[in-house]
Amino acid sequence: MENIFLEQYIVNMDNVKLKINHQRLKDVKKFVNQINENPGYLFLLNKYDEKVYIGEIIEISYNTGGPVSNYEIEIGSEKFSLKLFEKMQKFNFDILERIYSQNQKKNIGIKNFSLKNTYGKKNFKFARPIIYNYDFLLWNESVHNLRNSILEEKTLFNNNNNNKIYAKFLEEDGERLFSLTNFKMIETDLKMLETLREDYRPYFYEFYIEEDKSQLHKFQIGEIYEVVIADKYYKVKEEEINIYEGSLLFSASPLIEIPATLIIKSKLSHDEKEKINESEKILRQKLETKRVKDGKLIERSIMNKIPTTEELDFEITIYNVGQGNWSKITVSDSKGNKLDIVYDVGMGNSRNLSLTKKIAQKAAAAIEEHHIFILSHWDLDHIKGVVYLTEIQFNTTWIVPELPSNISFSALRLALYLFRHPNINVIFVSEELNNKAIFSNKYIALGKGEGKKIGTKAIRNNIEYKTSYTINNNIGLVLCVKNKEEKILFTGDCEYIQLPIEFLNTKYDAIVMAHHGASIKYDDLTEIGMLPASKNESKAYVCVGKNNKYPHCKHVAAIKNLNFKVVETRSYINENKQIKIILD
Repeated sequence: MENIFLEQYIVNMDNVKLKINHQRLKDVKKFVNQINENPGYLFLLNKYDEKVYIGEIIEISYNTGGPVSNYEIEIGSEKFSLKLFEKMQKFNFDILERIYSQNQKKNIGIKNFSLKNTYGKKNFKFARPIIYNYDFLLWNESVHNLRNSILEEKTLFNNNNNNKIYAKFLEEDGERLFSLTNFKMIETDLKMLETLREDYRPYFYEFYIEEDKSQLHKFQIGEIYEVVIADKYYKVKEEEINIYEGSLLFSASPLIEIPATLIIKSKLSHDEKEKINESEKILRQKLETKRVKDGKLIERSIMNKIPTTEELDFEITIYNVGQGNWSKITVSDSKGNKLDIVYDVGMGNSRNLSLTKKIAQKAAAAIEEHHIFILSHWDLDHIKGVVYLTEIQFNTTWIVPELPSNISFSALRLALYLFRHPNINVIFVSEELNNKAIFSNKYIALGKGEGKKIGTKAIRNNIEYKTSYTINNNIGLVLCVKNKEEKILFTGDCEYIQLPIEFLNTKYDAIVMAHHGASIKYDDLTEIGMLPASKNESKAYVCVGKNNKYPHCKHVAAIKNLNFKVVETRSYINENKQIKIILD
């Protein structure tokens, strides 16, 4: 994010004019463009009360001649107008210990190089700050009982946390990650099976590996290790060889993602693993009561919520949540009755986390009072956005696939919450419905992937290919919404050769491409039974973040050969203007 730090003596914080006399900007246009492309925060040190005021930047304009905002800045001879989101928040001066200037970014994490310390040694009034992210600044500024109880300390790094951390090695969408937990978390989750804690919400604790992943072949998917999570600038000891740099995500209010280091201490014994997996074993046993293989029951659970008039309109919104999925299908009738079908509530592990979070928050706020959720599958980038749902929004029908064998602790925690909450009607779609069209009527069709492992043979239309995606992707729920004239297909991460044949042998006016456009092994999708687009202007939407690997060129070419025009969600950077499709 592009941030601005200013120091000024201000008595009244309303309609502030900030003037920095002894400062010169080398490239004013570049300064404005950088901020507007990735706006961050204004940090204002008020010398009047020795407080730091922080506000979220929406837009900066150069020498406009007219007020576009509540803040005007003059740096040397250059004048700017600054538009902020809502009012600035006030914090203690010590918050500057977690903010660093542009030329000190290599020393992030070392307090001696913070703005607070530098400010004490040198008189300056303007700087370009660097921060991990805004929420991390607030980490010690707010009180959250659940967060503090499960971490024991107000830190994510367990060099100050006596509670051991355990990590399950997983692969999701080509990302290698360690899903994290500790015994405090396990204890809290187990209590959920008995008594629903008032402040409990599903939360996430994950470590994404960013460095060369070729060294990870020695780790088995689903294996659990004891680990240490340290600061990014942790000094490596000679005996430590299993050390990985990456980003640590934690979401027990607020959602933060920060650079960190993971050190593997040891592989766990069988008894230790059994203890850690205790809550999972109990939950899987109890889920038998929620496991459904009756397609008509699943259909009723959805259709009973939908307006009952003959004519229905559909408005589809596909959100840019980075390398993740979040779509909303608003179903309405002529009388104004509405239902939102929310298909996935995900967020990607985005390089532009600030924008992704804003869009996810807007997506959650836009969900109408009458709504249901359908989760395609349990990968984090399809469920992470639940952190922005209110408790009331959870209280509805959820249609989800049965849990796969290897699942993150965070996904298990969400499943536990859905199962346990008395006001949630959750249906776990049985694996017995794999490779089937669960139901189909004139408005909606729901199906389930075949669920084969990566690299195994799959046959469609008498053509055989090996699967490219994991079993967790290929057990996914796939959705089609339709009216008399048009049909739209939502595939989740289920690859095309794993779709039920009924979903292949259909002409679509639009599709959401499988698995963010990941690589596929087939050039000609008509070979496996897919039909060309129903019209020339048909579009295929691909949910991608700032990742050059996606969408894969072979996948794009195969979709274009079906006469679809490919549209990438990452180009929709205005949180108020996302992809809209109308079926009426």
